[in-house]
Amino acid sequence: MPDLSIDMYVDEHGRDLVGAKFSNHTWELNVRATRSDLLGLAAIRAMDWGLRAMVHVGMCAGADVFWSSDGRIATITVGHDDETWDMAVSLPVELVDDLVRQVQDSDSGASERGQRHDRASPPGPGS
Repeated sequence: MPDLSIDMYVDEHGRDLVGAKFSNHTWELNVRATRSDLLGLAAIRAMDWGLRAMVHVGMCAGADVFWSSDGRIATITVGHDDETWDMAVSLPVELVDDLVRQVQDSDSGASERGQRHDRASPPGPGS
């Protein structure tokens, strides 16, 4: 299963954002989104790929990120829209559940752990 890590930061507009990094030994996907948008992914199982019920949550490399699921596997697509995306990854839906848990837990624990950063750019590859 891919690894997941998150980092909290404040963007150039003063918004609190979450940087989520999904990775394994051959690839890495960095998504940035608001905390509230990521918490909405708790309903990932209702975002049925077969019904084209994808939801836009976040940005990656300047492109929109869309999420869906078949109930067992989550698919994350990156591109202009949910029909003409440029790349996609599929991963166990439990990893999205873990992302939601980490975001929920981060609000109270981030300041204690020093994970909130004031910077205009999210964590990048290798961070």
